[in-house]
Amino acid sequence: AAELETMITIKNDINIDGGSNAFACDSDVVVLAIPADQVETIVSPNLNILIGKIILDITVNMKFGKFIKVLPINGVSSYEYVRSLLPESKVVACLKTIAADLLLSGENLDQTDFQIATDDEAYKISSRLASVIGLTPVRVRGKFHGETLERLVALAIQLNKEYQGSHIGYSLVGINYSDN
Repeated sequence: AAELETMITIKNDINIDGGSNAFACDSDVVVLAIPADQVETIVSPNLNILIGKIILDITVNMKFGKFIKVLPINGVSSYEYVRSLLPESKVVACLKTIAADLLLSGENLDQTDFQIATDDEAYKISSRLASVIGLTPVRVRGKFHGETLERLVALAIQLNKEYQGSHIGYSLVGINYSDN
């Protein structure tokens, strides 16, 4: 059975570690890095554990084939779906456009991390995490942009398929970060 131990959690500021359900209960931030079709199965039995926690949502529901396509869940983006399952948590869509193998490689992550957050505290923590690992966080306001963000993921994966050996990502230029 799927459990929260498939999640990575952040404790004591920016100390990143993984663990079991009990570990997640004791964490302030939980990274939800699981297949989108498993979100309800994993999250529902743990709703009480996740109340008030900051949830960093990396899920994207996609269909793979010749062309990669984003599939809405119940008519909404994965981000909006996760938010609907966790109404008492502070959900931030982040790290979605960053290739998992690139994150694991420790390579230069000179890319933009698009983040959607309705809670300022949650955004502050998620953007700090992104900065610590070498990304440039950019806040995208409006939960309805979740679908657009998730389509960028599909586009990057499609391009990476076409240009083998690439780690295509996004980097915005011309932003005045002092206002972010």
